[in-house]
Amino acid sequence: MTEQQFPALAQFCSAYFHQDWDLEAPDALGIIRNYLKDESISQVQQTIKEIEQLLSLNLETEKLKNFLESDLKCYYNPRVYNISHSDWLLWVQISLKQGVFTRIPLLA
Repeated sequence: MTEQQFPALAQFCSAYFHQDWDLEAPDALGIIRNYLKDESISQVQQTIKEIEQLLSLNLETEKLKNFLESDLKCYYNPRVYNISHSDWLLWVQISLKQGVFTRIPLLA
């Protein structure tokens, strides 16, 4: 498993949850809002899809943590809030889906 298998997720993690992410927003939701504002719907949808693919691998806790940190360069630590990395990714996925939904104009 490499970052090349998850290019949109790698870009999301390294560009938005970089080492100084907390200077960009007060919390993870703020970072997600920035991402939704900055990126195209198709890019966000690809990230959602890649999160689903990564979660479907059912990686052991430490393997997932190491992959996010080492390969995807994600510096957000959900364990600080007593949340597992897989639960956090699921929350990110749901938050991104909700954000895409609100950006797509509804047909009358």
